[in-house]
Amino acid sequence: MFFDLGFVRIERGLITAELQPEKHALESAPSYQKRLAKIEMEKQLVYSTFTEVKDWLATLPSSSKSLKELRSELYMSINFKDYVASVPDFPEVGVTFRDISPLMSDGEAYAAKQRIKLLNTLKTKALK
Repeated sequence: MFFDLGFVRIERGLITAELQPEKHALESAPSYQKRLAKIEMEKQLVYSTFTEVKDWLATLPSSSKSLKELRSELYMSINFKDYVASVPDFPEVGVTFRDISPLMSDGEAYAAKQRIKLLNTLKTKALK
Protein backbone atom coordinates (compact mmCIF):
# COMPACT_ATOMS: atom_id res chain seq x y z
CA MET A 1 0.00 0.00 0.00
CA PHE A 2 2.72 2.46 0.88
CA PHE A 3 4.34 1.95 -2.54
CA ASP A 4 0.93 2.42 -4.24
CA LEU A 5 0.47 5.74 -2.46
CA GLY A 6 4.03 7.00 -2.96
CA PHE A 7 4.95 7.05 0.73
CA VAL A 8 8.06 4.91 0.16
CA ARG A 9 10.26 3.92 -2.77
CA ILE A 10 12.89 1.31 -3.49
CA GLU A 11 16.25 2.42 -4.83
CA ARG A 12 19.09 -0.06 -5.36
CA GLY A 13 17.35 -2.53 -3.07
CA LEU A 14 16.83 -0.06 -0.20
CA ILE A 15 13.42 1.07 0.99
CA THR A 16 13.36 4.82 1.49
CA ALA A 17 10.55 6.90 2.99
CA GLU A 18 9.43 9.93 0.99
CA LEU A 19 10.12 13.00 3.12
CA GLN A 20 7.21 15.05 1.76
CA PRO A 21 4.75 12.62 0.18
CA GLU A 22 1.45 13.74 -1.30
CA LYS A 23 -1.44 13.05 1.02
CA HIS A 24 -3.65 10.14 -0.06
CA ALA A 25 -6.45 8.32 1.69
CA LEU A 26 -5.49 4.77 2.48
CA GLU A 27 -8.71 3.62 0.82
CA SER A 28 -7.48 5.00 -2.53
CA ALA A 29 -4.67 2.45 -2.82
CA PRO A 30 -5.42 -0.34 -5.34
CA SER A 31 -3.78 -2.91 -3.06
CA TYR A 32 -6.07 -1.81 -0.20
CA GLN A 33 -9.16 -2.18 -2.39
CA LYS A 34 -7.96 -5.63 -3.52
CA ARG A 35 -7.47 -6.68 0.11
CA LEU A 36 -10.98 -5.49 1.05
CA ALA A 37 -12.46 -7.50 -1.83
CA LYS A 38 -10.52 -10.58 -0.72
CA ILE A 39 -11.74 -10.19 2.88
CA GLU A 40 -15.35 -9.93 1.67
CA MET A 41 -14.93 -13.04 -0.50
CA GLU A 42 -13.45 -14.96 2.42
CA LYS A 43 -16.33 -13.93 4.69
CA GLN A 44 -18.80 -15.22 2.11
CA LEU A 45 -16.95 -18.51 1.70
CA VAL A 46 -16.29 -19.21 5.38
CA TYR A 47 -19.33 -17.99 7.27
CA SER A 48 -22.15 -18.79 4.84
CA THR A 49 -24.14 -21.94 4.28
CA PHE A 50 -23.76 -23.84 1.02
CA THR A 51 -26.99 -22.33 -0.33
CA GLU A 52 -25.91 -18.80 0.63
CA VAL A 53 -22.54 -19.27 -1.09
CA LYS A 54 -24.20 -20.69 -4.20
CA ASP A 55 -26.64 -17.75 -4.30
CA TRP A 56 -23.79 -15.26 -3.72
CA LEU A 57 -21.78 -16.74 -6.60
CA ALA A 58 -24.86 -16.48 -8.85
CA THR A 59 -25.09 -12.74 -8.12
CA LEU A 60 -21.51 -12.03 -9.19
CA PRO A 61 -21.22 -10.30 -12.56
CA SER A 62 -20.01 -12.46 -15.42
CA SER A 63 -16.75 -10.52 -15.38
CA SER A 64 -16.07 -11.72 -11.81
CA LYS A 65 -13.73 -14.55 -11.02
CA SER A 66 -14.75 -18.10 -11.80
CA LEU A 67 -14.65 -20.88 -9.22
CA LYS A 68 -11.41 -22.04 -10.84
CA GLU A 69 -9.88 -18.56 -10.45
CA LEU A 70 -11.03 -18.29 -6.82
CA ARG A 71 -9.57 -21.71 -6.04
CA SER A 72 -6.32 -20.82 -7.80
CA GLU A 73 -6.05 -17.56 -5.84
CA LEU A 74 -6.48 -19.44 -2.57
CA TYR A 75 -3.87 -22.04 -3.57
CA MET A 76 -1.44 -19.25 -4.43
CA SER A 77 -1.99 -17.44 -1.13
CA ILE A 78 -0.54 -20.28 0.94
CA ASN A 79 2.13 -22.87 0.13
CA PHE A 80 0.49 -25.97 1.58
CA LYS A 81 3.67 -28.02 1.14
CA ASP A 82 5.15 -25.95 3.97
CA TYR A 83 2.44 -27.33 6.26
CA VAL A 84 2.81 -31.04 5.50
CA ALA A 85 5.62 -32.99 7.15
CA SER A 86 6.92 -36.08 5.35
CA VAL A 87 8.15 -39.02 7.39
CA PRO A 88 9.96 -41.49 5.09
CA ASP A 89 9.75 -45.23 5.72
CA PHE A 90 6.89 -44.92 8.18
CA PRO A 91 5.03 -47.00 9.19
CA GLU A 92 7.13 -49.36 7.07
CA VAL A 93 10.01 -49.20 4.59
CA GLY A 94 8.91 -47.75 1.25
CA VAL A 95 5.96 -45.80 2.68
CA THR A 96 6.10 -42.05 3.29
CA PHE A 97 3.71 -40.82 5.95
CA ARG A 98 2.30 -37.32 5.34
CA ASP A 99 1.57 -35.54 8.61
CA ILE A 100 -0.99 -32.72 8.23
CA SER A 101 -0.88 -31.71 11.91
CA PRO A 102 1.10 -28.52 11.10
CA LEU A 103 -1.61 -27.53 8.59
CA MET A 104 -4.39 -28.14 11.09
CA SER A 105 -2.59 -26.19 13.81
CA ASP A 106 -2.24 -23.05 11.66
CA GLY A 107 -5.62 -21.31 11.60
CA GLU A 108 -5.07 -19.28 8.42
CA ALA A 109 -3.68 -22.19 6.40
CA TYR A 110 -6.39 -24.56 7.60
CA ALA A 111 -9.14 -22.02 6.82
CA ALA A 112 -7.74 -21.54 3.31
CA LYS A 113 -7.71 -25.31 2.78
CA GLN A 114 -11.34 -25.47 3.95
CA ARG A 115 -12.29 -22.69 1.52
CA ILE A 116 -10.69 -24.62 -1.33
CA LYS A 117 -12.61 -27.71 -0.25
CA LEU A 118 -15.83 -25.67 -0.33
CA LEU A 119 -15.05 -24.35 -3.82
CA ASN A 120 -14.39 -27.92 -5.00
CA THR A 121 -17.76 -28.97 -3.54
CA LEU A 122 -19.48 -26.06 -5.28
CA LYS A 123 -17.87 -27.04 -8.57
CA THR A 124 -18.98 -30.65 -8.17
CA LYS A 125 -22.56 -29.68 -7.25
CA ALA A 126 -22.74 -27.14 -10.07
CA LEU A 127 -21.98 -29.90 -12.58
CA LYS A 128 -24.97 -31.96 -11.38
